[in-house]
Amino acid sequence: MAIPEVSLHTATTSPLVPDKPEGTKRKEPSPYPPSDLMNLTATGVYLNRSRPWLYHAMREMGLPAIRLGRRWMCQKTKIDGWLASQPGVNLPTAI
Repeated sequence: MAIPEVSLHTATTSPLVPDKPEGTKRKEPSPYPPSDLMNLTATGVYLNRSRPWLYHAMREMGLPAIRLGRRWMCQKTKIDGWLASQPGVNLPTAI
């Protein structure tokens, strides 16, 4: 039985050469469209409320928000649904 010769120069990829540039990370696709997720600053502008009020509403009133790392994010469609479910809130309707 003959042992096949292996040349180090015929390999197409080397284990020492990375597949992609160093320092780049792959981003996972987001399950939400980018315009649907808002950080707390954008949510405050959307609702015309301050950041402390938003924290109060998340804690006491059930404002829908998710934590992504160290940031709180709100989904615009869930905010609209939450607003519609609040008593005494009159939302403008499309004509």
